[in-house]
Amino acid sequence: MVSASSTPASIAAITPAEGTELNNVPMSVQGAGFVLGSDVLLRRQGSPVVQAYRVIPLGDRIDFHMDLQGIDPGFYDVVVRAPDGTESILPNGFLMPISGSATGIHVLYSNTFESADGLSLTGAWQVGVPNQASVSGPGSAFVGSQVLGTYLNGNYENNINITATLPPFSTVNRTNVRLEYRRWLGLAYLLSGNPNNRHRDDARVHYSLDGINWQKIWENSSAFNDSSWTQQSIDLPSAANNRSQVFIRFQLQTDNTQVSYGFNIDDLKITAESQGPLIPPSVYFRTGCHGAGRGTLPLCHHCH
Repeated sequence: MVSASSTPASIAAITPAEGTELNNVPMSVQGAGFVLGSDVLLRRQGSPVVQAYRVIPLGDRIDFHMDLQGIDPGFYDVVVRAPDGTESILPNGFLMPISGSATGIHVLYSNTFESADGLSLTGAWQVGVPNQASVSGPGSAFVGSQVLGTYLNGNYENNINITATLPPFSTVNRTNVRLEYRRWLGLAYLLSGNPNNRHRDDARVHYSLDGINWQKIWENSSAFNDSSWTQQSIDLPSAANNRSQVFIRFQLQTDNTQVSYGFNIDDLKITAESQGPLIPPSVYFRTGCHGAGRGTLPLCHHCH
């Protein structure tokens, strides 16, 4: 057991790596360089931090207990925080599933949009109460009271190109990734007939492995007026399997002629299949005051 060290701690694994709806769960972190007085945390963007208790460093591991009942589903970073505030992180090292077990179908991310936490919105994309009944759009959410949408009080504008991006999620040791959501979509689109009357507004769904380079997985090819909440299901390509981060975004792009009421999205979830227990990602890139690195990285509290 180490009482002080100039070498940052490293995390090799957490046991168990997948949670159950229980409290007072005995757990351990394996690695090296752990010091007396360290804390263990589970941390996920948009969710409360889960704090360990009864923490006992034992050389190359730390034993502790956690209350997992009621925590948000999804992948969590495993964090060991030294007394001086230095953090060592195993990214996406712990999964709290919504349903299923170590094998089967897991919900990796879900959102009913009762808040905008974790979303990246541009232009008129917003989370709020829909009020589009007068233009044939929704007058209420599918579940709860709010939706993710464009121009929730009427029709969209001409000449816009706006996006809504979900928080990144991990598909490590997961395959057959699927996006499911409820949609109420209105689009103006006419590419035939008199050339003077033609117009085109586009709704698209993209995925990305880095948040920079985007690949289209759905696009309209006609006008839309859903007239009700419709169930949508989009299978992501195999390139999205077994990735430490996957991004999904919705896009609305319009021309300078006709308008409609645009995108409305609710009750969204991302699922994937698993063939075995969670395997944490082996490579993780980060930049900060320590520069870039791979594997389990120390992170100073000034750059987190």
